[in-house]
Amino acid sequence: MRRLVRAGPEGLPIGELGEAVGITGSVLTHHLKQMVSAGLLQQRRDGRRIICAVDYDEIRRLSDYLLQECCADQGGHSQGAHHG
Repeated sequence: MRRLVRAGPEGLPIGELGEAVGITGSVLTHHLKQMVSAGLLQQRRDGRRIICAVDYDEIRRLSDYLLQECCADQGGHSQGAHHG
């Protein structure tokens, strides 16, 4: 995920992503499929290549939700409100 975030909205071809993170083949495909199903990634075809890109809107929603929940079980004020 971090490598795709760093790649920006254009994303990366699956092969290049696999080389960058050291995971290839069915293992990489499985993980990418799960992230696409969760709505965190999008895939598009570019000729013979499949390009993976982060869905920044969905990542932002997930991050906002997680930060809002920060420290909720500690009985104090949520730190998420400080992150705006």
